[in-house]
Amino acid sequence: GKPVKKKELLKHCFLVMQDVNYQLFADSVKEEILLGVNDNIDYEKVIEALDLIDIQDRHPMSLSGGQKQRVAIACAIMSDKPIIIMDEPTSGLDYFHMMKFGELVQQLKADNRCVCIITHDEELAASWSDRIIALDKGE
Repeated sequence: GKPVKKKELLKHCFLVMQDVNYQLFADSVKEEILLGVNDNIDYEKVIEALDLIDIQDRHPMSLSGGQKQRVAIACAIMSDKPIIIMDEPTSGLDYFHMMKFGELVQQLKADNRCVCIITHDEELAASWSDRIIALDKGE
């Protein structure tokens, strides 16, 4: 209910970019996910939920697009920030991982975290969203 400066907003929000290549920096998946981690979140549970156990020692840039996407989502979850914004988070995910992602979104909501998903996938939006804001030509 009050204006917040950009720097303050960063303390409360995590953005998963549409092109996650711009946000992966570490030398391994595990290091990436543990950057800026909050100890309240169980790392093992997150990587298991996102099917990342077998690739946690690999360099993030050696992964497929869907794997990179899941790493970025894991980073968002591990940040424990109350607001998570994801731009096309299911791009590159197969059906199985898309369903796992949906389960995680429900868990984040149950943990009172605000999840904003930007997507062109109307079916995804209808399945997992409490509220949908549709934009058409910027309106």
